[in-house]
Amino acid sequence: MIKCAIIALLLYSQLHAQPDSLWGTAYGGRHVDECWAVIQTSDGGFALGGVFDGFVDEIRDEFYLVKTDDAGIEQWSETYGTDGTDNCYSLMETLDHGYLMVGVSSSLQGLGGYAIRVDSVGGVLWENLYDGAYKLYTVTSNEDDGFIMAGMANHIWDFHVIKIDGDGEEVWSRRYGGDGSETCYSIISTGDGGYLLTGFTTSFGAGGQDMYAVKIDEDGEEIWSNTYGTEVSEWGYDASQTDDGGFGLCGFQRGEGLHPVDVLLVRIDSEGEELWTATYGGDMNDSGHAIVSAAGGGFAIGGFTMSFRRRAWDNFYLVRVDSEGEELWSTVFGTRYEDQCFDLLQVDDGGFVLAGKVSFEIDEDDGFFDEPNMGLVKTSPDPNDVPTLLDPAFPSEFAVQPAYPNPFNSNTTIRYQLPQSQPVTMRIYDVHGREVTTLLVNKQLQAGSHQMVWNATNQPAGQYFVTLKADENVSVRNVVLVK
Repeated sequence: MIKCAIIALLLYSQLHAQPDSLWGTAYGGRHVDECWAVIQTSDGGFALGGVFDGFVDEIRDEFYLVKTDDAGIEQWSETYGTDGTDNCYSLMETLDHGYLMVGVSSSLQGLGGYAIRVDSVGGVLWENLYDGAYKLYTVTSNEDDGFIMAGMANHIWDFHVIKIDGDGEEVWSRRYGGDGSETCYSIISTGDGGYLLTGFTTSFGAGGQDMYAVKIDEDGEEIWSNTYGTEVSEWGYDASQTDDGGFGLCGFQRGEGLHPVDVLLVRIDSEGEELWTATYGGDMNDSGHAIVSAAGGGFAIGGFTMSFRRRAWDNFYLVRVDSEGEELWSTVFGTRYEDQCFDLLQVDDGGFVLAGKVSFEIDEDDGFFDEPNMGLVKTSPDPNDVPTLLDPAFPSEFAVQPAYPNPFNSNTTIRYQLPQSQPVTMRIYDVHGREVTTLLVNKQLQAGSHQMVWNATNQPAGQYFVTLKADENVSVRNVVLVK
């Protein structure tokens, strides 16, 4: 059986510490489930789109949609698909608070780009197969309540863009590329009403595979296109528009010979001209798959790393850079197995949400091992300095961990872990057993690691006891206030 379904990852930033500002969890079961996209929904929660592979006796996958609240607690989930293999790569929330998911379907009905629109509780409104597209990797909305989907064309590997109306009917489609191969992984709406496509090409550029960007207007007419790269390989996976109308493009760059892959960031202006390029990573393979223009300037890139992995496989990798591409900090999250981040958000509190696949150990008696699940990680607000990774182990017991700092003057961060989702109460007592303050009262929390800041400015110096209670479980930890 799965030993743990929670990513217990704890960042600590004393300057920005907030109650329950970091958590991590996984969704799925005793099978392969992967998350390729995450969005923040209008109610403050999250929706994850990906792949469900729970058919033991069948070779098939389905679209997988998971809806959570703002603390990552699952509210509902649904799977969708045909009689074949269906993989969801992107999703968005619609104006009626439903969802549009896009990807690929291979079934008796045919092979091609596949889209499903559902209502706010997951009920199917329509589904459609677009046989002109081989795969649809990305989707965004347009101003007339329709949608723009992009990926790769069937038979001829070009960038392929399809505009559909709200009922899924095709309005127009366009292809972009040359005599070689092109694949589009990202489409974003731009401030002028057009769109930017990002991926790779072998038709143009310096050689090999180059990062490729195409700017189009609202009708799909090409405005400009450009490549970015060297004689080796550069792929583009995502883009983010900046305040000056330019863009940051992220992906990976492969070195010559046996040299490793690095995270690649290319900064371009509004006309597609390269301003600067930077790479990030270490001595092994590191890749960037998602980028956001971060609050306060610069970018944050989410991906995965082998160079700084904590165990034997990849781990989630988050890199924060300034507006000139200088690295401010980077950090790693993960399990002891393979973890790969495919999407990234920055949310209202300034923290980041990373989504992808995380792997857990399966009981070897069942013949399974290291099976991935959908993974979602929420970090604390963007720190000024490098965040420190604290307790990386999976929580197996109910406990208050050592506070930091301790002894302390005015503020200390209380860390605690829960092996399962449950309502908890936290109170502080003095040495005479008198209650000093209550920090939590029957608050339902997700399993995993949490933290809470106690401001004791108005309390006298002395020893205090932090008491955490849930059902019959009680854990106590002493702290010392000095003045």
